[in-house]
Amino acid sequence: MVSLNVKEKPIGFSVVYTYHSLMNPVPGYSNRSNLYNGITTGYYNTYDHNRYQNSFQMGSASMDYYMNNHNTLSLSENYVTGTFDSYNNQTFETTDGARSVLTSGDRITNTNVRFVNYTTKLHHRKTFLKKGEELTADINYSIGSSKSPSSFTTYNYLSDGTLIADNPLLQHNDGTNQNTMLTIQSDFVNPINDSTKLELGLRSNYKPSYQALDIDTYDYSLNSYIVNQYLTSHYQIQDLVNAAYINYSMRYKKINYMLGLRFEESYYKGILTNRNDSSFHYSYPNALNNIMNAVFPSIFISKPFNDKQELQFNISRKINRPNFHQRMPFIMASDAKNYSIGNPSLTPEFITMGELNFNQTLNKGNLLFTFFARNTQSPITSYTYTSKADSSVLISTSINGKQSNTIGMDNTFKYTLFKNFETTFNMNLFYVFIDATYNSNNFSNKGFNYTTKLNMIYRLPKNFSLQLSGNYQSPKIIPQGKSSEIYFADCGLSKEIKKFITLTFSVSDIFNTKGRGTYINTDQYIQNSWGRRETRYVKFTAMIRFGKADASMFKRKKDHRQQDDQEDMGF
Repeated sequence: MVSLNVKEKPIGFSVVYTYHSLMNPVPGYSNRSNLYNGITTGYYNTYDHNRYQNSFQMGSASMDYYMNNHNTLSLSENYVTGTFDSYNNQTFETTDGARSVLTSGDRITNTNVRFVNYTTKLHHRKTFLKKGEELTADINYSIGSSKSPSSFTTYNYLSDGTLIADNPLLQHNDGTNQNTMLTIQSDFVNPINDSTKLELGLRSNYKPSYQALDIDTYDYSLNSYIVNQYLTSHYQIQDLVNAAYINYSMRYKKINYMLGLRFEESYYKGILTNRNDSSFHYSYPNALNNIMNAVFPSIFISKPFNDKQELQFNISRKINRPNFHQRMPFIMASDAKNYSIGNPSLTPEFITMGELNFNQTLNKGNLLFTFFARNTQSPITSYTYTSKADSSVLISTSINGKQSNTIGMDNTFKYTLFKNFETTFNMNLFYVFIDATYNSNNFSNKGFNYTTKLNMIYRLPKNFSLQLSGNYQSPKIIPQGKSSEIYFADCGLSKEIKKFITLTFSVSDIFNTKGRGTYINTDQYIQNSWGRRETRYVKFTAMIRFGKADASMFKRKKDHRQQDDQEDMGF
């Protein structure tokens, strides 16, 4: 990464360039047991050897124009481009209940993703004579596109190793994506007095996009590729969110209060243009019965008892919208018997959460205890079902459940054991209950989950610093089973040379254990799968700082008053 910043009123200028490249060979597997009346009738196993090679470039240039002591105008342009290439060699086999091989095969997959994005930002900041009072306005416009062609070659063999007729199976995928986003936002902060502050804001975000996945399969009878109408999808999206908020904070008798209210108008419409223009949409609010889906209040209260103890309480309501992969109705096959597909009928989930925090400052550290409870209506969760066309094929998607309840505690302990040696330990304990219905099938699950993190920093002589961190996440509850445990450790050694050069040597995932998986248990099957996106790697970084913080490259009068750096206020 290279960064250059120059600030000399009335002009400030900065340029940033980042390049990142990574190649990862990683394994994966999936083991399934097919059941009938509780008896295992057969097995389906896959073994993956993946290789990912990614590159990423980002460049940005921005200019600040200090119009006068109270007005600053900023303009920036960002350019992002990159590639995500992958190669997968998968072997698979189907056996009977006695584990005698019935069929086997190999599948080779090549995928090449190319993307580019341009973003233009215009920002205006106005300050007033009253300290802390300011008005900001922003306009962001971005446009991007991507192409993701891929090819699949699958060989299927009988139990004696004979290649099945009309093999190999050949498939070409051509994915394209075009997206635009326009965001307009304005925020106003007014510190009424030393103990009272008012914040107001408006925001509009509009995201139209077009997604297409064209799939061709080879037909040996025609000796040519033909369009697979079942798997091909063209999807047009209109996504609009308008919002307004007000926050009022005050201090009364040594107790701090903040009351907030946010109103969000949501509109989403997706059209499958290649399937008789079938569509899905939602709109909040569109009637009085769902007005609460657009209102999000919050209350924050804190009471310091002395310089070392403070009690905090907050309760808030939030919205979480489904992401691109959860919505897109693109059918993707991880293997011959496991498909994944987005769900265009997904709606947002609504979260109501309360927290009680106690902070205790120690002579050599800090303790933070948090007790929390969370209720989620229409929670977005994963679901796997058997295909109607072929009961041996499993299809994974995302659905809205009925509700999910979580209660737990989060504890963080930071302590300096001895000079130059700091430790931070975190443990999050929580109990989850989730209830869902899909295609008239009711299912629920509940269980105890926890995560732990340990971070240690030791500052050595001669400006060396050693850091070691470890993470463990227990299996988490999902409606039809649980996720796999996740555990890994990282370490790094850095040295600062004469205050302007920092050298860092680090190892990510020291023991090569980091990966993700799921365990699904139903009346029809039991499936255990695991994989990873990256393997252990070593990284060396050199950061060099040039010049001084107050470097000058523009002539100016010395009586200009210094202004604080701009700070955007988010939602």
